[in-house]
Order: sequence, then C-alpha cells, then structure tokens
Amino acid sequence: MSYLNYYMGVVAVNQKERFVDDLVLLMTAGGISLSDSFPVSDEIDNGVYKYVVIDSKAVVITGYCGDRDVKELVVPGEINGIPVKAVGNDVFADLYELENVIVSSGISALGEKCFFECVKLSMIKLPATVRFIGAEAFHSCESLEKIAIPRNVLSIGKSLFEDCDSLKSVLLPDTIKVICENAFSGCSSLTSINLPDSITSVRDGAFKNCSSLAEIKLPKKLDKIEDNVFSFCTSLEKISIDERVGKIGDYAFFGCFSLKDVKFSSKLHTIGSYAFALCKKLEKAEIPDNVTIIHEKSFAECSSLRDVKLSEKLVSIENNAFNQCVNIPEIVIPGSVKVIGEQAFCGCGNLKNVIILDGVETIENRAFDKCTSITQLKLSDSVTSIGEQAFSIAKSVFKKDSPSFAV
Repeated sequence: MSYLNYYMGVVAVNQKERFVDDLVLLMTAGGISLSDSFPVSDEIDNGVYKYVVIDSKAVVITGYCGDRDVKELVVPGEINGIPVKAVGNDVFADLYELENVIVSSGISALGEKCFFECVKLSMIKLPATVRFIGAEAFHSCESLEKIAIPRNVLSIGKSLFEDCDSLKSVLLPDTIKVICENAFSGCSSLTSINLPDSITSVRDGAFKNCSSLAEIKLPKKLDKIEDNVFSFCTSLEKISIDERVGKIGDYAFFGCFSLKDVKFSSKLHTIGSYAFALCKKLEKAEIPDNVTIIHEKSFAECSSLRDVKLSEKLVSIENNAFNQCVNIPEIVIPGSVKVIGEQAFCGCGNLKNVIILDGVETIENRAFDKCTSITQLKLSDSVTSIGEQAFSIAKSVFKKDSPSFAV
C-alpha cells in the first residue's frame, strides 16, 4: 500500500478525499480562491520539500525532507515557477537546531504546529501576505524573543505561543479580533502586551502562567473575561475592568499573588468560582450592584483583603467564598442575601464584627467557623436556619445569651 505523508500525518491513499478537504480549509483560511472543480497533484518530493500543486496554480508545502540540523531557512515563495501559497501542518516541527526563518512574500497560510518545538528558533519574519496561522504553530519555541503579527491575521490561534518562555515582545495589529485558548500560556518572560481595541474575545487560559506579566490593558470591546485567562500571572499588580465587561470567569485571576488593585465594571453581573482566589495582596473588593451571587471560593485565601463591600442586590454567598481571608475586620451581610454558604467566612481569623441584616434566612454549616476574633454579632430575626458549627470557636458569640450577641 502506498501512502501520502502530508501535514496532518501519514494517511492512506484511500483517505485522499479528507486530505484534499484539509488542504482546501488551509487555502481558504489563507484567503486563496479555488475553482469549483480543481485538480490536486500527487505529493511531489524534490529532495528538500514535499508538496502538492492545487488547481495547477498554487503549491502547498506538505513536508520538509532537507537537513534536520539546518540553522537558517528561507521558506520559498515558489517551487518550479508555481507560487507557494501555504505551508501545511507540522512541516518544520522538531527542527531542534533551527534559529532563523524568513517566510517568503506570497505565502498566506501556516498550518498547525508548523514550527512546533523548534527550541532554538529566535527569529522569524512573517510577510504581510500571511492571513492565517494555525494552532500551536510556535508552541514550545523556547528561544523566540519577539514576533510581529501581520495585519491581515484576524486571530491568534489556540496555544499559538504556548510555552514560548523567552518571548518578551509581541506586536499585534489593530485588525486582530480573537485571542484563542492558551495562546500565550506559559510565556514566562512576557512583561507587557498591547491588546488592540479591535479584540472582541480573549478565550480560556490565553495568558495563564505568564508569570512576568506586570500590566495589561483590556480591549474596550471585551464583554467578558473567560476562565483562567490570567491565572497565575504572579507579577500582575492591577487590572481595570472596562465598563462593557459583564462576566469574570472561573479562575480568571486565580493565583495572581501580586494583584493589589481591581476596578470592577459597574455592569459586572458575574464573578466566577475561584476568580480571585489566592490573590494574596488584594486589599479591597467592592462588589458592583448587578452581582447577585458570590460564587464558590471567589475570594478564598485573599490574605490581605480588608475592605469588603457587598452588593445590595446580592442573593447568595456560596461555599468558601471568603474562606481564609484572615484580615477582614468586619462584614455586613445585606438583607438581599438569602443564603450564606458553607464555610463562606471560615478561617477569617481577624473578623471582629459580623452584621447580618434583616432578610437573611440561612447560615449554613461552618459559615463562620474558626473566626476566633468575633466580638460582636448582630443577627436578624429573619434567620430561620443556622447550620452545624456555623460559629464554632467564636467563643464570645457561641452562646446566644453572651453580652456580645445582639439580635
């Protein structure tokens, strides 16, 4: 049986239809028009590249068979007089000695994992003709320090620069619309990045583990911050949430140890689970009025948090929401809240004053457990259910007839 070695891997000839479909997708992503019925040649090997010719007018490079220790490479703009329009998946992956690359003008699409794990690649020049760069194209290019994205590119693909831990400078054009999942995850040398206002979506984990990222300005058209987007950005000190943003996703700023200052959008309605957990330097949390639920562990272990103001429209404080926030001195629970979840304020060791206003109905198990410094508790008659150990170890308010227990 004969085989075609193409950019998705080794496939049998009887799968050529799928092969052609994938090539068409790559060509289309690169903005290359094709006739309704077009021929695709068999794969050709010229000793350096493997390629196919589509519609007798465009070459797609499907493999590299040259020197595996090559240090410098110019991706050709034509082969045998026919213009190269696209480079397929995995073509230059694992060229461990490759340092410098110039992609010739005319090429409009680079496939998935095109330069995957080219660990010594420090410079690549992309022409203005590039319109599409596939997912993981530069994943684990550990020596890449800077890159300029051509302005015809509309999205930064999934895991495009993931684990490029030397990347310091990224120039994004004002045409970019989307930054996909994990696009810059693990870029530990990236200290700042300018996100153009053309961007409408920054997806899950886009900047996760960017441990040197100290500042970032969010695009004005962004309406939500997805899950894990900035988790473990341990150098990030402040963030301003633009007025369009309505949702902060789960783990969005989880483990941002240096984050001190967060300015919330007045239109914010959702703060996800673990969104600010382990933000150990966060000092203030003023919850906007449109937020109705503080989700599980949203602010857990924010050990510097002192100033907490809850929304007057808040309905529920979920389990562990402020668990181990050891420096909160006082909390006022508005009457709009119906339920204070399990361990919501557990371990808030410096919490002295707890004021629970009329309207609150349920205080669940261990809600204020290990709050050893409580000296005053004001509890409304609207509370009809108090769970087990809700105030355990808060000895001064453990008995209802204590002088510090006020109703």
